[in-house]
Amino acid sequence: MQPYLKPCNKYGGGLAILVKEGIELIQDFSFEEFSSGIFFIKLNYGKNDQFYVFSLRNSLNVLLNFDLFEKINRKCKNFILGGGLYARTKQVCCLVENQNGIILYTKIGSCPECDQVINDHIFRDQK
Repeated sequence: MQPYLKPCNKYGGGLAILVKEGIELIQDFSFEEFSSGIFFIKLNYGKNDQFYVFSLRNSLNVLLNFDLFEKINRKCKNFILGGGLYARTKQVCCLVENQNGIILYTKIGSCPECDQVINDHIFRDQK
């Protein structure tokens, strides 16, 4: 595996995406305006299609930037966004909520396909 790394600050920690060797990708910096805690790669597949993989690290007491989710959804047709968001919401079975959870679920709530995936996941886990 090939690690792609981005340190977050002088105290340590950071972001990483591990990619199987042989997969061609481009490290992209076009979302840096939103946070030093975002890192993503772009994979080309097919003739004109691209696939984006995002790693997002949100600090504990920092609100999620809703504009970031809007820009990703607008500019990237196919993507996966994962990371540590410090987002708690009752819709995904957390006992308490925080502002980041409300922001995240607001974004998910505007995407019917995402909402279905979340609800299916919760339903399976509660059986």
